Amino acid sequence: MAMMDPLVVYKLFFNLDMPKWTVIFRYIFELMPSFHFTKIYANITRVTATHITFGVLVWEQGRAWRYEDFFLEEKGVFTTKDRYHVYSYYDSLVKLSHVSLGYFLLALYFDNIFSSNRGTSQPALFFLNPNYWLSYLKVTIKFGSDQSQPRKTTHFVEKPHVHGH
Repeated sequence: MAMMDPLVVYKLFFNLDMPKWTVIFRYIFELMPSFHFTKIYANITRVTATHITFGVLVWEQGRAWRYEDFFLEEKGVFTTKDRYHVYSYYDSLVKLSHVSLGYFLLALYFDNIFSSNRGTSQPALFFLNPNYWLSYLKVTIKFGSDQSQPRKTTHFVEKPHVHGH
């Protein structure tokens, strides 16, 4: 539950005065979609909820979310005099989409190389084979008996004719 507090998230992951090796942990956490959801939640609650202002320790009333808040980057100083810089909500969404796309591509890759209930698996570098990509276009490359001249064959899938329309 402490990770949902913006102060904890900012202090642990966006503190500019931490040792340089701690940045590695932020990069590791950024590979997890839940980190970005937490960061987005922290950004929204930091603006809309009543919270303590870091530098002066004064309660600040929250306000309505505005379009400009989507691109707001926070910079400031903690009461411990450590500086922080928090990237925007928009940057968090972009990073979340990149991480999600990366996991999706890994899932597709591992689905093809590990055999499951569908039979045999593909070789590890199956995506480098032109036939893999050309199969989506219904084009296959077959070599002749002398293996010197490739023959390109194109297959077209006919749509069924529907009567009465």
